[in-house]
Amino acid sequence: MPPTTLQPHEHKVRVFMSYSRKDYQFAVWLREVLLAEGNEVFRDLDDTIGGEVWWERLKSLIVASDAVVCVLTPNFVASKVCADEINYAITLKRRIIPLILEPVNWDNLPEALRRLHALSFQSELSRIDQVRHLQAALFSDIDWIREHTRIGELAHHWHIEGRQTAHLLRGSALTKVESWFLARPSSVDVLPILHKEYIEASKSQEQLRIEYERQKFGALRSYSEPILKNRLAKLYEQAEVEHQKTTGTIMKISSSTQNVKAEINAIENFLAFDGKWHSAPAELHKNLGAIGDYSEVYRFPCCGTLVTMGDGPPGQYRADGCIGKPE
Repeated sequence: MPPTTLQPHEHKVRVFMSYSRKDYQFAVWLREVLLAEGNEVFRDLDDTIGGEVWWERLKSLIVASDAVVCVLTPNFVASKVCADEINYAITLKRRIIPLILEPVNWDNLPEALRRLHALSFQSELSRIDQVRHLQAALFSDIDWIREHTRIGELAHHWHIEGRQTAHLLRGSALTKVESWFLARPSSVDVLPILHKEYIEASKSQEQLRIEYERQKFGALRSYSEPILKNRLAKLYEQAEVEHQKTTGTIMKISSSTQNVKAEINAIENFLAFDGKWHSAPAELHKNLGAIGDYSEVYRFPCCGTLVTMGDGPPGQYRADGCIGKPE
């Protein structure tokens, strides 16, 4: 039964094959076909590394897979290992695609497996057509499925590492995962328990982090605000003195004047109650020349805001920032 090569897809799917070793010949053929299609295929026989705990290795392969293909025969139904593999895949809510190689008693299979549409590979003459159907099933909603697999791997790693907060999602990564779940296919109603626990733990930790940062900034502000306001009043006086020195002249203002203006700008932005953040540093846009207050114009590429400065680029934390607190 020679393998065939169909049109390869641009992105591979990670497939775990569950089968009885008594059906090894068909499994080898199917794996070669799926590999020729550009997929990545895991099997317990070839992919279990010597010395590892066998069942733990099998579970890690299922966790890393986008889909589980099971080869149904009486041998499969009688195999405890195959039953354990499928039950674990069901627990993870992995996509499972059953292939009928020989007739089986469906009453002896898990209920979740009995509800699935199966592809028949009983006739060798129609197997190439069935491979096309299999490949189409593997790639259905594949972008969402790949993300499901990725999050599952992150959650699994978080769990085996003692559920440390360092492995949780945060910021934009957490926001993307929440959007991903909302975009789930209609066939998916709930997430696996570990997925849900991982995402909920990430959300709780993110809320704690944001509240901590808010409290810390509030404490810093309450302590430093009187000091900064006093300093700001003195800087205004100093700036006025420097301005009087250069009134009517055509020259670049002194470096001391530039430093005073830069410090005023920094304090004013720190004290701004609506202060936000520019996600990208400002870039020099143009020079205004040497008449009056010599200055340079900077542009924040993230939002296009223009800022006139006399001593280097402005800080990213400003009253005119375009986003909230940075991650």
